[in-house]
Amino acid sequence: MIQTPTVFITGAGASVEYGLPLGADLVKRVVLLTRQPNSGLRQALAKAGVSIADAEAFSTRLSGSDPSSIDTFLENNTEEFIRIGKAAIALVILLAEGHCLELGRLGPEPPKDHWLKYIWNLALAGCTAATLATNRVSFVTFNYDRALETYLDGVIRNAFGLEGSEARELREQAFPIVHLHGAVSGVEFGADPGELLNGRLEETAEGIKVIHEAIPQDDPAFRRAFELLRGALLVCCLGFGYHPTNVQRLRVKDLMRTPSAKFCGSAYGMGTAEIKQAEGPLRLEIDRLSKGLKCEAFLRERVVLA
Repeated sequence: MIQTPTVFITGAGASVEYGLPLGADLVKRVVLLTRQPNSGLRQALAKAGVSIADAEAFSTRLSGSDPSSIDTFLENNTEEFIRIGKAAIALVILLAEGHCLELGRLGPEPPKDHWLKYIWNLALAGCTAATLATNRVSFVTFNYDRALETYLDGVIRNAFGLEGSEARELREQAFPIVHLHGAVSGVEFGADPGELLNGRLEETAEGIKVIHEAIPQDDPAFRRAFELLRGALLVCCLGFGYHPTNVQRLRVKDLMRTPSAKFCGSAYGMGTAEIKQAEGPLRLEIDRLSKGLKCEAFLRERVVLA
């Protein structure tokens, strides 16, 4: 059981080992799907009334701006580009979720960096279905995918012999998950996108959020994240890129009001200068000894979860 109030802030690096795309890879996939005239996405957009010229202009400008994430591109663009971008993100993420299922990454063939299993087994220790919700673990994520809830729903269902709805309800109590930029909605994890391409793609993309405000105080997801961070005694960043805008919006330093609260920021793949640059707006120290540690190794070596 994990009794210390703990918030994990996760970025794309926390999902990549499970088969989901990093930010730059998501951009490439969206560019490819919007560029190809005969792609399922282009056909679905045409059925939704998106012109060929707008789809091609979107692809050209997204590629030409060379962003590290699609979020920043969409936040500074037109409503039509946002509409195209959300539909493209939904399709790419759904396809990636399907690939995750095909590889068995959340089940029989997990990745070597299986940090979700590590956290789950610490939280499960000594618990029954009746006491699992006494864990004090929550997740604040910038990711569009639903690997977190899919994995936890599955292990809770199997550990306690629950029905799907019962497992989901218990997971929501025991492990709150906040998607700050939304998530694919209205379909099962990794569902066949064929039906969506015949008229439901925009409906599925409604769960994707594009945020324009510097600090979106009135957004329900951010309000919930702020609430969780205020109550945390441990805040741990996993696979998080420390983009200045995301750091500014989350205000981790300001929200960690308890003097004894600890911050553990992973730095896998970051250079020394990048770490120093990230620490400026963050106003907290990132763990320099974690530069070579993926998520599970970082947790095992550098973070005390109790």
